[in-house]
Amino acid sequence: MTVLVQVRRTHITIFIITIIVGFLLVTQWRGQRATSNTLKSQTEQDLGQIVRELTFEADVLQTEVNKLRFNLHDYERKAADKKAILSEAQENLQNLKITSGLIAVEGPGLMIIMSDKKRILSTPDFLDLIQELKVAGAEGMSINKKRLSANTYFRKKKSTIYINRAKISPPYEIKAIGKPDLLYQAITLAGGIKDRLDSLEGVTLKTAKRDKVRLSRATPKSKSP
Repeated sequence: MTVLVQVRRTHITIFIITIIVGFLLVTQWRGQRATSNTLKSQTEQDLGQIVRELTFEADVLQTEVNKLRFNLHDYERKAADKKAILSEAQENLQNLKITSGLIAVEGPGLMIIMSDKKRILSTPDFLDLIQELKVAGAEGMSINKKRLSANTYFRKKKSTIYINRAKISPPYEIKAIGKPDLLYQAITLAGGIKDRLDSLEGVTLKTAKRDKVRLSRATPKSKSP
């Protein structure tokens, strides 16, 4: 009994589904036929007008698509330009902080130990040495842990060298951050700054490349001696 009920239910379900599908097919066929009859009832002039209107609408839509594509490209270009400008500004700010000694910095570079037993080195000697390192691409420098910046100046009083208002004494430890090979070549070039300073009585320069050189931030100027 139970099996027969299930079979009948299955037949009824199939019958209902068949009726629904048939109804949908008839409806779709009538819709297509109505559309076809509508087009057939139009004159060639009317059909031509319909084609022109559809073509015009398609052209308008294509123009709008092209406009949107252009605007998108323009927005992307402006965004990329702004990103590049911001990145450059941040890099310039970072470089300014480094050259001004406002932040500590670490990187590969060169270490120079300069002795001066007779204390005959003068301000121009230090300036020449620093200039050679700058030309070779030094990003930051220090002498005896005194950070150098764009406002640094040297002077000599009697036999003592001062950086700004701070006294420094030999042996002088000069650190420079940059490309070690370039810095080393700039200092040890034949007939260059090293040869000239080594020729002075009691003065010797020892140079060494370093994978890591650390420069602390500049400290406030001390009182004048």
